[in-house]
Amino acid sequence: MIFLPHSEGFLILARWLMFMSTVTLLGLFGLACFVFPFSRPETPVLLRRLRLSAIGGCLLLMGAATADIAMRCCCASGSMSRACMLFCPMLELTHMGHLWMFRMGLCIVLLLSMIGGRSWMRGVQGILALLLGGCLSLSSHAADQGNFSLHLVMDMIHAMSAGLWLGGLFCLAFLLWLEPMAMSADYLAETIPRFSTMAGICLGTLMIGGLYNTWVSLPSLSSFLTTPYGRLLSLKLIIFGVLTCCGAMNRYRIVPQVRRLEAGSSALFGKWIRREVWLGLLVLGITAVLSETMPPHSTTHHHQEISEQPTP
Repeated sequence: MIFLPHSEGFLILARWLMFMSTVTLLGLFGLACFVFPFSRPETPVLLRRLRLSAIGGCLLLMGAATADIAMRCCCASGSMSRACMLFCPMLELTHMGHLWMFRMGLCIVLLLSMIGGRSWMRGVQGILALLLGGCLSLSSHAADQGNFSLHLVMDMIHAMSAGLWLGGLFCLAFLLWLEPMAMSADYLAETIPRFSTMAGICLGTLMIGGLYNTWVSLPSLSSFLTTPYGRLLSLKLIIFGVLTCCGAMNRYRIVPQVRRLEAGSSALFGKWIRREVWLGLLVLGITAVLSETMPPHSTTHHHQEISEQPTP
């Protein structure tokens, strides 16, 4: 593959937008299915806002995924002019092309399911969002070992858990800013404990998947410091640790205040949520860079294959 000028930066940007839109969709339907109380009159207002956000997220995901595969066609062909001729063969013959068509199909079905706005479709939409989260793993380094490996399954669990947690944070921060009247202190007192429980479960499964992926990707502890992939992963883990501490602060100090309807607790919760959102955006940005960086285990495997080839 030939990397054109700035092509790697465009690929990372496209991957970051794909991560952002997919994570937001996962968190959005996680809130709609598991967090928001259906008996409250504020919930339909918030769900209408979320439906519009979901439509925007689907369109952004489709655009970012198309830009990603178009840039890969440019890199494979060596020029922008020959990329168009390579686009259809790329879709028909490559794993990346098949995944693009599958992702586009999921987005189209998800968009069509949101036209009617029926409540019973939320479960179907949640399943579609989970499948979109799985697509992130199918285009990651975990897919190098095949579509049915334990590494891929653990990466899917990792991606879906991260989406429900981080995406939920993004959507809550968005609604707190856009619908402050609907997200009243009384409504938050009923909603936030549910989200906190979902976030805690997601954090546990996310850490299990992340630990396994780290164990598979890095051959030794020294790889954290001696390889580009390891150094990026170390930075990601540090930011993730700060994000987890912020989440713990919210869960054990601020959420009890919100449940007791203490004065200023809602504003304090919104302040900490915004901090978590910025940290989450950084984590996704580093993840996008990691997706375009060769992990040490792949490099070692590649060198072993070359050394095992018979000399002429």
